[in-house]
Order: sequence, then structure tokens, then C-alpha cells
Amino acid sequence: MVPVQTNEDLQPVIRGTHRGQSNFIVDVIGYGDVSGYFNLFNEIGRFKGEILADEEMPAGDYLVWVQADGAWTLTFSP
Repeated sequence: MVPVQTNEDLQPVIRGTHRGQSNFIVDVIGYGDVSGYFNLFNEIGRFKGEILADEEMPAGDYLVWVQADGAWTLTFSP
């Protein structure tokens, strides 16, 4: 898990890539004073794509959980 902090509410575009052969699952989980859970990606094999978060993410701390069997990247853009 990787900690992430946002200083303001936002509805980001999330871009992801995966170079593995198996599952690529990415979840964002509220941490501390922030509650909630967002599933961003659930793909199999090589992947390159982007999504707009379904909901506005409140400002605060999050954990990003990634399951992947190969190299991966994530970027969040407001």
C-alpha cells in the first residue's frame, strides 16, 4: 500500500498501465479521518487506460492498494 494525501476535494482522472499477465487491481481506501473505498481498475493482462473517479474524493489521506504481477504506473490528475 502507498499513502496518498489530497489537500482539497477533487474528482481526478486516473491513468494506469500494467505490463503483467495476470490481475491488475487498484483500490483507493480512505485513511484516518477519511472513510470510503474506490475500485479504480480491475483488469487482466496488459492494460493502458484512464477513468474519471465516479465520485468526488474528499480532501484527506488515502491508501492505494495495487495487485499486479508486472510493472505498473498510476497518475492522478485533478
